Amino acid sequence: MPDISTLLTRLQNAIPIIANLSFIPSVFGYDENKPDEIAVIGRTGSYVYWFNSYNLIYIRNVTIHNTSLSFALHNNSVLTAIDGTPAIKIYDTQLGSLIVNINHTILGILRKYIFINNDQNLIMTAQSNQSIAIFNIDSPINYTFQQAIPVPFDVHGLATVNDTFLYVSSWNTLRIAAYIYENSTWKYQAFGNNTINGSGSHITIDDCGRVWQIVRPFGLRIYDQSGIIIANWNMSLGSGSIYDLLFLTNYILLVTRRENQQIIRYDPQVTCP
Repeated sequence: MPDISTLLTRLQNAIPIIANLSFIPSVFGYDENKPDEIAVIGRTGSYVYWFNSYNLIYIRNVTIHNTSLSFALHNNSVLTAIDGTPAIKIYDTQLGSLIVNINHTILGILRKYIFINNDQNLIMTAQSNQSIAIFNIDSPINYTFQQAIPVPFDVHGLATVNDTFLYVSSWNTLRIAAYIYENSTWKYQAFGNNTINGSGSHITIDDCGRVWQIVRPFGLRIYDQSGIIIANWNMSLGSGSIYDLLFLTNYILLVTRRENQQIIRYDPQVTCP
């Protein structure tokens, strides 16, 4: 596993592959059972587009509802939501037809979905309620609300280390918090320097446990597991910004750029053992 200086230098020096889109992209969807595909949902338009994860060549698309800032792929289904509508919508990935609505008052503004406990639970960031919402998955079309975990800021991003350890991030600030599941309770822990000014977005975790945070409009900031900033990547975005990021195997990094309507792929040419 490369140290952060080596990895960041390789990413910065990589020749990026760029996919130009006809819509503003928001969130990535990725199914580890289909590693040769990535998908992105539109902030504008009514689309989910699939691309080859190695070269970003277009594969196909389906049409769903108008816009979305939340998205996940799971068991040949698309999970997404419309801001202000208290429901998760689950669509078929092939036809784009609606399978089921999951309704609950906590589902007003959603931003990130992750499945844990061998797909027995769905967790998500509920920005309008400043909480992490957890649902039990009783069947592919039956999700039961379990609990809401309070978050002391406008929660946006979500990344899991494992089934009992996760991070969440803010949209309007650069705050990050950790939550650890102990004795049947999710316990809050502060993470990093919460006094730094700026605006965030999504986060992810690499194979070394480092936390990568989008800093709008600067670029990326990287923390070690203790919350210390160990690197920054000024991506010279100008007035633009990154909305989402995704690591594939061998530290291949994908980002969505909203204003430029692009997906960008960086390959550091690192082979993991």
